[in-house]
Amino acid sequence: MADLEYINEIKVTLLISSLNDMDDVVISKILKTKATKTRKKGALIYPSPCIAKHKYNGWVYQIKKKNIASVEHLLNKLINTFINKRDELNKITANYGAGIEISIVGYLKKGMPSIHFSQESLNFIHSINAEIDIDLYGL
Repeated sequence: MADLEYINEIKVTLLISSLNDMDDVVISKILKTKATKTRKKGALIYPSPCIAKHKYNGWVYQIKKKNIASVEHLLNKLINTFINKRDELNKITANYGAGIEISIVGYLKKGMPSIHFSQESLNFIHSINAEIDIDLYGL
């Protein structure tokens, strides 16, 4: 049986979001981690004839990789970045009235990567009171 070829791009993200004002610089200092991007409530999402604006403020840390067979390695890499920052994440959510989301997005041309959450991953996600969002797009 031939090995399955994977042609995809996977993004794993930790998003801190709030309707309240958030200071991205302060959050980065508290977490000792620089955001890969930020979102400002009311800012354009896609500058185009179809106007879409962010509905909330957000601090985003994202890891992405192409052509992988399993999401678990990327998820573990994201979690390892924040595993010793649980208290800081919980203080940020309390101070800003924010929520946390762990997001997995897959853009799939060929092959479906496996998505597995270990008990350790689920315990971490639970400890920061985060939601999980998974979106897979066939291209």
